[in-house]
Order: sequence, then structure tokens, then C-alpha cells
Amino acid sequence: VQPGLFWCATFQGLLQFDSRLQKFTSPTLQHQMLFDSLQRIPVRKIYKDSRQRVWIGTEEGMFTYDFKTYQLTNWVKESEQGDLVSSFKEDKEGKVWIGKRSGLQSYSYQKNRFSSVPLLIPNTRIEFVDISDVNIGGDSLLWLSSYQFGIGKYNLKTKQFKLYTTA
Repeated sequence: VQPGLFWCATFQGLLQFDSRLQKFTSPTLQHQMLFDSLQRIPVRKIYKDSRQRVWIGTEEGMFTYDFKTYQLTNWVKESEQGDLVSSFKEDKEGKVWIGKRSGLQSYSYQKNRFSSVPLLIPNTRIEFVDISDVNIGGDSLLWLSSYQFGIGKYNLKTKQFKLYTTA
């Protein structure tokens, strides 16, 4: 946000911590609407992308906040009301990958569009869902963790998904 100021995801909403004062403080006026809108909504993840847009994952869907315009967008339609959003990661092409309870989604700035990415566990009809974290490995790999299934790897080039288990 600014040097010394940190936004914190909490079960009570979005909070701001001032490291110089060593305490939680009120947000600046231009950010007040964002904090008011997220009061009492459990926030799971905050992620700032290369375009200075902040992605906010909550237990009730996702929001974005544009630092240039101070505009808050509630993506209810794209995140399905009540869908827990727990992870964001931007790849080298600027696509944002979103880990959700209902699975994996991506956002393309070029197309200004969200897309769902079905991840079927090999040799089953079961979809890899309940994604808790998304990480990017190399040029074309997404490493995904799931509260329900463990670790998965999705190859962006081949569109192949592999599940890793301890068995």
C-alpha cells in the first residue's frame, strides 16, 4: 500500500497495520470505502498484481480494488456467491490464477474475462476442487494444493493434470 503500511486478511475483514506506529490504524480516506465494504466478511487472501490491482479472496466470493481509480469491484457473478476464494497468482503473461472452493479459475486482462479450468483427477470423474493455494513453476506449470485432495500439477501447455498422493 505505502511503505510501512500493511493490509491484513482476517476473519473480521480487512485491517491495516502501521509498522512504524506498531498498531492497527484506520485506512486513509481514499481507501475507506474498501475497508467499509469488507467489514465483517472473513478475508482469506490479499494479492497485488503487476497492474496495481488488489485481488481479495473472501468466504463470500472475490473482489478487486484498483489503486489508480480507487474502484472496488465485487465479482459475485464470476465467483459464485458464497464461494470461498483462497489464492491468487499472476503468471508471466499477466493472467491471474484463482484458487477457489469450487476449483481453478483464471482471469485474462487481454480478454477481460474469467474462465473456469476443469481439473479432473486422472482415471476418475472427480474434479480437483477446494484449492487452497496456487503456485507457478517454470514456464508452464501450476502447482495446486487442495484441502481435500493434496497436491496437483497442471501443465498449461499440454492441459494435463496430475495428482500426487502419499499412497
